[in-house]
Amino acid sequence: GTPVVVTDTINYVYGNGPKQGQPIYPPSVIEKTFVPTYTIDAVTGETIETTWSGDGKIASSAVPDIPGYTPDKTLIAERVLTPTMADQTQTVQYMLDEVPETKPEVSNDPTKAESLEENNDTGFSIEAQKSVETQAPISEKVSETQTKMESKVQLPQTGDASDTQKASFVGVMLTTLAGLLGFATKKRKKEDE
Repeated sequence: GTPVVVTDTINYVYGNGPKQGQPIYPPSVIEKTFVPTYTIDAVTGETIETTWSGDGKIASSAVPDIPGYTPDKTLIAERVLTPTMADQTQTVQYMLDEVPETKPEVSNDPTKAESLEENNDTGFSIEAQKSVETQAPISEKVSETQTKMESKVQLPQTGDASDTQKASFVGVMLTTLAGLLGFATKKRKKEDE
C-alpha cells in the first residue's frame, strides 16, 4: 500500500513587540510515516481490514528560551499522530517582557535607587548609623540648653535612662505644667472680676 505521511509542525513566533508575527526559530517539523497493510477477501477482492505500521507517538519537548521574551507555553505536550489525521500545526507565541523597559527608569531615579539600597541591606546598619548620627547632636543641644537653664536634670546621652532620672524629668514636666495651669486659672479670675 501507499505510505501516508502526517506532519506535526510547531511554529515559534514573536507574539508582540517590534517583530510581532515573525518566526524566531525555523519551525520544528516531525513527520510520521504510516504504511498500510490490507487484508483482502480472497473471494470478493474487497479490503476487509487495514492495519498501519509505524509509530505516531511524539514525545513532549521543552520550548526554547529567548532572553527578554516569555513563551505562552513552556512545554509542547506529548501527542500521538494517526494515519487518518490531517497535518498538525501549533504555534508558540513569545511575548515581550516589560522588565527591560522599566529597569533604566529605576536606576536613573536617585530616590528610588537609594530606597532600594536601604531595603536590600542585609541588616539595619544604614538605618542604625543614620539614627545615631541624627540623635547625637540633638541630645548634645538639649544638655546645653539645660545647663543654661541651670536645671539639675540631665538627659542621658545613651537613651538608657535610669528610673531616678526619668522620675526627676517627669517632675520637672509636672512643675512646668502646674505653672502653666496656674497661670491660666489666674487669668480667668481677672476676667471674672
